[in-house]
Amino acid sequence: MFRFFKIYALVSFLFVASCSTENKNLLIGNKIEFKEDKIEVNKRSFEETSQLDQQIYNSSWTQKGGDQFHSLSNIFFKFPIKKKWSFDTEQEISDNLPLLTEPVAFDGKLYILNAYGYLYSLNILNGSLEWKLKVLSSNENLLLGSGSAVISQKSNSLFLHNGSNEIISLDLKTKNINWTKKLKMPLRGSFGIKNNNLFINDFDGNLINLNTKNGNILWKNKLNSSKVSMYANSRPIIVKNNVINPGPNGIFHILNIKSGNLVFSDILGSNQRKIRFFDNNDIIANPIFKSPYLYINSHSGNISAYDSLSFIRKWRVPIGSKNTPVTSGKTIFNIDNTGTLYALDRENGFVRWKTKFQTELKTGYFFEETKFISFNGPYVIGDKVILLDDNQNLYLIEPDNGKVILKKRLNGNVSSAIFLTKQIIFLFSNGIITSYN
Repeated sequence: MFRFFKIYALVSFLFVASCSTENKNLLIGNKIEFKEDKIEVNKRSFEETSQLDQQIYNSSWTQKGGDQFHSLSNIFFKFPIKKKWSFDTEQEISDNLPLLTEPVAFDGKLYILNAYGYLYSLNILNGSLEWKLKVLSSNENLLLGSGSAVISQKSNSLFLHNGSNEIISLDLKTKNINWTKKLKMPLRGSFGIKNNNLFINDFDGNLINLNTKNGNILWKNKLNSSKVSMYANSRPIIVKNNVINPGPNGIFHILNIKSGNLVFSDILGSNQRKIRFFDNNDIIANPIFKSPYLYINSHSGNISAYDSLSFIRKWRVPIGSKNTPVTSGKTIFNIDNTGTLYALDRENGFVRWKTKFQTELKTGYFFEETKFISFNGPYVIGDKVILLDDNQNLYLIEPDNGKVILKKRLNGNVSSAIFLTKQIIFLFSNGIITSYN
């Protein structure tokens, strides 16, 4: 039974169910018609172009997604990419380890927690090892998901978990453990942090708020849980005085940051296109915020925009994805479970353009096999859209029309990425972390 659920969860993360072939109307908007297997481009939206934000300068990556809103994008960079340095973190993705903990960067240092509980500190400019510490017990069999790392710049502390029920706080200056906290249940997903509040979910459906100074629980709210949850590393985001928390069964919750009381919740049901992983409806993409909207993406069928003050839904488009979208300027970019990359007008959800990517690869001569291709991204860096696949390819895409400018072969499959000014850092599935400039 244990082996069955492990395989089910892993396969559900990698395998995409087939599409329904019916052609049924789902949503009709002004000059745009959404049909099953047919999402039309809006001519006016296409002509408006993506209107990206200006490139910004960024020197740190203190939590998953780069900032508290999970919306860092269009960081200054000049293509093409050129390899600068590499380092082996002594781990690799396998059946027992489907996700690697995403690195973080701060004050010229890069921090990587591996599956064996070792924490590496690298010089971010040249990749040299500054120190290595054993901070957590080995956790080679991460059936429940990956670990997480997040930095508090205020206290110069690093907070870590590796998928078990233990959290540690490490002083980055002295390299001493500030505190250790053991909870009742294993932890699910990544940390969110703001000021002295550290947020994490467990596998009993609790969202927990801990005091960053001592690890004490400030409040805990049991939301919802699923008997079989998919691998995920999504995290809560904090917008003003509220915590936006993705969850199982297509439900997300908004809670007051001080009291933990529920402010609002909604469910992103699956659409009739039936492009999902088995029958699971978990929200495994990260919520993002770009004023004035929250964007929530369900892998089973919908991306929705909500007003961040009233929580009224502004629009919904039947695009399901396990990937977190990215916003820049007046556009939100999202790749769905069929391998179609969309550029949407973030005000109304109208489609500016769409580009289809290969999702199947035939291998073998006498006995043909089909490999299903999964994607990482999209990202907006240096005025370009970047998309990665698990066939070791990087795509450089024109943001105004979706045309592929460059397809580059990498030396592995990217597990996670960090974007800094003039520097892109990829953690590959074989545990090699590489910097490009």
